[in-house]
Amino acid sequence: RFTRHIAYCILCCMRLTISLPDQLAHKFLATVPSRQRSATIARLLAYELARCEQSIEAACHAANADEALSAEIDEWQAFDDVLDDAGTS
Repeated sequence: RFTRHIAYCILCCMRLTISLPDQLAHKFLATVPSRQRSATIARLLAYELARCEQSIEAACHAANADEALSAEIDEWQAFDDVLDDAGTS
């Protein structure tokens, strides 16, 4: 006897309301077919988020390479703040 297991894949989506300038909204509606609008917005948003993440990553690498900043961080981390039992230092 064979038992067939069916796996269902449920894609979760979130509806968002966004505001666009009139001129941009009219151009978008005139240019992108209605059944492609959500996918187009998702693709453009994913691209822009990736660009932002790359920018943040580059800034982190630059900050990590800054020797003066690294020395200052080491200096701050060298403080040994000990709290007593009452919760005050």
